[in-house]
Amino acid sequence: MHKLNRPFRSPLARRPASPQPISAVHDDDLQSFLGSLGALHDLSEGRLRCKFCKDTLALETLQAVVPDSGAISYVCNKPPCLRLLMAYLEELDEPAGIG
Repeated sequence: MHKLNRPFRSPLARRPASPQPISAVHDDDLQSFLGSLGALHDLSEGRLRCKFCKDTLALETLQAVVPDSGAISYVCNKPPCLRLLMAYLEELDEPAGIG
């Protein structure tokens, strides 16, 4: 499963979307989910890159889709990138001025 812990807004939507919290997307639904973000074609064309290592992503290597300062970032399944993702998400959860 691919997890998102925060509300997100698709930067590719034609009309403004209200933020919708998504906790997980099942592997069977991943292509539909990416299509709804307008990212499936970019993924199949090799235009999506991991937020952390910058490697080109494929459906088989995509591990997470995360909101990132009003945009959407993608993370691969490499252990170092997953550790960086966890640190990034923990940082987002910390209240300002604490930590």
